[in-house]
Amino acid sequence: MTVKINPNTNIPLASVPDPVVKADLKKYDTHVADDNIDAPELKAYLTDKLGPNADVEIGSTDVIQSPTVYPMQSYDVLSLYTPTWKGDFHVDGYGAGNVEVGRTNYGVYDPTTGKMGTPVDKTQILVNCNLMDKNVIANLKDAKAVFMVPGSDVQIEVPLTKATADGYQSYSRGGPSTWVPEKKYLGVSLDTASLNKLGGGADLNFYIRLQTGDNKTLWINKDGKAGNNFTLSAGDMTPPAAI
Repeated sequence: MTVKINPNTNIPLASVPDPVVKADLKKYDTHVADDNIDAPELKAYLTDKLGPNADVEIGSTDVIQSPTVYPMQSYDVLSLYTPTWKGDFHVDGYGAGNVEVGRTNYGVYDPTTGKMGTPVDKTQILVNCNLMDKNVIANLKDAKAVFMVPGSDVQIEVPLTKATADGYQSYSRGGPSTWVPEKKYLGVSLDTASLNKLGGGADLNFYIRLQTGDNKTLWINKDGKAGNNFTLSAGDMTPPAAI
């Protein structure tokens, strides 16, 4: 058995809930003043506890960086550019929807200078919860897209911004009125270059995890099948951006 330890490990002993384990870890704390367990100390502890059949290693010093997330308001989510369909989903007891992605490459207006900023290549993900109750989306406590890092068991989480809008009747001077349905969206805008770096030029698979207002955890997978993730392909992240 091989156990790899993150080289940036730093466990405060005060955060260890089991008093027996805490006391045991304390014996391996070579920097008594800091009251923390770092990677070499944890390696020594696990080596003794797991015995000769375990190979305990400190992992690579190459730290996996999360992709850059651009801040969004709810009104930004309502206007995301996501023309590429990535699959449908359904969640038992809650409804259904679909996931879409897109690319943009433009600057953001800076009111202090009156000019557009430098164009930035962004990849945008939209979770369209069109067949779910709007109140469920509006009252979510947490929503994240979780990416699988190729060639690793590491998962990277990015926050999703929620946005809802009521349906309304739209009237036209020259024709009949139409009903515009309510919107129930979750979205994120990510730096494309940092996504490419995360994927190493390969596809990135991801799923969605939600925490409802009543503290239930919901997983959104493609076609509602556990472990069937959505795919952000290398082609989706290859320049140039569409607009």
